[in-house]
Amino acid sequence: MRRSGAGFTLVETIIAVTVLGIFMGAAVLALMTTLNVNAKTDASLANSSTTELMVSYFNDDVMDADAGKSLAVSPTAPNCKTSSPQTDTLVLDIVGSSFDDATPPLPRGFVVSYVTRPVVAKGATTIVLHRLLCEWTGASTTEARPAYPWTTTEDVELGTLDSSLDSTPYVAPVVTCVNSVGATVACTDSTWVKVNLLITPVGGGADAYTVSGSRRTT
Repeated sequence: MRRSGAGFTLVETIIAVTVLGIFMGAAVLALMTTLNVNAKTDASLANSSTTELMVSYFNDDVMDADAGKSLAVSPTAPNCKTSSPQTDTLVLDIVGSSFDDATPPLPRGFVVSYVTRPVVAKGATTIVLHRLLCEWTGASTTEARPAYPWTTTEDVELGTLDSSLDSTPYVAPVVTCVNSVGATVACTDSTWVKVNLLITPVGGGADAYTVSGSRRTT
């Protein structure tokens, strides 16, 4: 039977639509796989960056902490806080003191507060880990420390711990402390010498890691 040159037959149209559907399905699947791989790669890079920042700061912060000073842990309010209103949740406060190079030496003090902070942007809520640094230098050798809280002199964003776009349940950072014989003690106990901070970034427990710091004992 001769057909006109005006178009395709019904059978040809059905075959063409079926083949197109197969190719479109394969293309969409490949695109989604690529996007998923890219998202995992971005998360992995972000987690790696968070780990590097934590390692670079945490041990030095703990090492400079005062012997006999208690660590403050959640749910206590941070002793170092930003000047603008924030909804920070304290993870860990570290207190230290020293003297400057003046003659006579003037007392100096610092507080480092590790906090989590919710951030809302473009309809999504993320929980971000921050390191807040507060510093003070006395005007005389006898000047006492001012009352807490102090105002932040440095605010460093360390990494994202949770996102409302991620289905993995949020796991808050966990702080544990041990004494000189390795026994677990309350972090408010003045005998602690080592602090462990367990961090679970976006993606869940498989990417969790622990950073540790040891206080000077001399």
